[in-house]
Amino acid sequence: MQMITRIFEVEGHEGQHVSMGLTVPSVQPAGEWACTVQILVGNETPEESVAYGEDPLQALLLGVQLASILLRNVERRMGWRLLWFGSTDWGLGV
Repeated sequence: MQMITRIFEVEGHEGQHVSMGLTVPSVQPAGEWACTVQILVGNETPEESVAYGEDPLQALLLGVQLASILLRNVERRMGWRLLWFGSTDWGLGV
């Protein structure tokens, strides 16, 4: 399974990071498309969710939106601010 990844720094916690991964959308038996979203906080067990769409682009776009929601949940749960190249704008377009 191919995974597209991005790594975020944690403000004020040097060396700590959170990674996000999205799979390349794949067609499912019923004809819908699926994009798996994976969030990994340090050495914790990865959290996985799936976004579904009518075509591969919709599944990917919904996967990016879902990843953004899951990353915000990590920030709330851990009390962190996640940064990408020193900015809170993660460049996810959502």
